[in-house]
Amino acid sequence: MRIAILSLHYNPITGAGLHQVLKMFLVFFASAGHQTTLFTALSDNNVLPRDKAYTVIEKHLGGSFLQTQKNVAKLLLAEENNFDIYFICGPALLWAGGMYRKHGGKNPTVVFVNNYTSAMWRISLKGREGSILFHIKKYLWEKTVGLSLTKYLDAFIYDSPIIGKLYEQFGYPKSKSKLLSEPIELQNNALNPNKGKVNSRFKALFVGRLIKEKGVDILLRAMLLLRDNKEIQLDIVGDGPGKEWI
Repeated sequence: MRIAILSLHYNPITGAGLHQVLKMFLVFFASAGHQTTLFTALSDNNVLPRDKAYTVIEKHLGGSFLQTQKNVAKLLLAEENNFDIYFICGPALLWAGGMYRKHGGKNPTVVFVNNYTSAMWRISLKGREGSILFHIKKYLWEKTVGLSLTKYLDAFIYDSPIIGKLYEQFGYPKSKSKLLSEPIELQNNALNPNKGKVNSRFKALFVGRLIKEKGVDILLRAMLLLRDNKEIQLDIVGDGPGKEWI
């Protein structure tokens, strides 16, 4: 199968979050024998690996929010005959996929969602950059025009039921919701210097922003359940508004 993946940019070297998820998808699709191509719409910040089994095509399709969506939709139409399916990684370009399908695009177009859109982030303007008027306009656009475009997409693949539920509450089509955990990279145990050592302590590591949506409170409660059975250690790396109560 000829798979085209769309993303704003790509930096698997020093980037975190979606960059690493994107790398796992690219490696998986390519290793499974698919012709895998990544298009990056805003490519100035790309940091690409030297050796890779997939193709990266760097585009510069920037502009305003709407102009970027339209530019990407035009790219999808222009490249349609070269691919069998479009896979949009992350919510930033999902409306471009909807525009593409609305205007006669034939390739199935799916979106992998592991984060919120700007209008959904806590459904709040608190702590947001930019003017209040801008965020109100963005929220109204996503709630009207944005939602009307989502019905043209073929599937929304959410990485957690919590995110999926929030999108569905916002108005995204529940009938097109799929759940798929983020891919992970397995490391060879031979690289572990502690291999073979007996340690009764249960150790866990959390790395991320310290906000409610990351579920650190759930992790803390889970660790407490283990406390009666063995010695436990939890290391938390990160910063954010939840740091004090954590």
